[in-house]
Amino acid sequence: MIVGTGQSALNDTANLQRLMGRFTIKIHLKDNDVEKVVRTVVLQKREDKKADLNALIARHEGEMTRQLKATKLAAQAEDTPAYLPDFPLLPVRRRFWERVLHSVDVTGTAAQMRTQLRVVHEACRVYANAELGAVVPGDFLYDQIAHDLVSTGEMQKRFQEIIEQQKTLADGVLRSRVAALVFLINKLPREHGADLGVRAEPEHLADLLSDDLVTGSTQLRQQLPGLLGVMEQDGVLMRVDSEYRLQTTEGAA
Repeated sequence: MIVGTGQSALNDTANLQRLMGRFTIKIHLKDNDVEKVVRTVVLQKREDKKADLNALIARHEGEMTRQLKATKLAAQAEDTPAYLPDFPLLPVRRRFWERVLHSVDVTGTAAQMRTQLRVVHEACRVYANAELGAVVPGDFLYDQIAHDLVSTGEMQKRFQEIIEQQKTLADGVLRSRVAALVFLINKLPREHGADLGVRAEPEHLADLLSDDLVTGSTQLRQQLPGLLGVMEQDGVLMRVDSEYRLQTTEGAA
């Protein structure tokens, strides 16, 4: 017979208390939040590399703090000590991921620690061999959760097809990333009090799409308005006031 039990059950269950005398070594477990586990398990840095990272962060802190300004996800004073342990993730983007995961979490599993660990681990694997200065973009989350969103009904199959189809066109990778990010942003809550202020507008899209601190986001900011216009003409996106949404079947018709 194999009995699996948490430590508290050994103390609370009369039949299991008999095991306490047999197994005398007690392991004291402690609760950690997702952030702490991710930093110590996945994002741990070598001591001899921390100086180079700190120098990079100091040079390009302005690029990081400008992201999603005037929103509830914007840079905060407590982000400064988090830049090094979180790198190549940026605190603003970590918060964006968490809010998206919570907003699409119909089953109660997407926001769990193992999901966040998996996404961060995959991000580190993909960017492991990139040049120093590369950071994980906000749209990276889409590829990790897209199939789950379709299966749970949180995403229309047509939207997934549209995003994949963009890869076959000119500027295909960027077009696909833009479409994916537009979808993620529009999954954020808009109810009064829960609205984070993040919109699928060129400014916020550029903030989340940029993936290199050294080259910055200037070129991307210049390129995006024209590309969004082309995607609107092609019937991929529709513009509502100043923000963009993926074009629905009905809207295209």
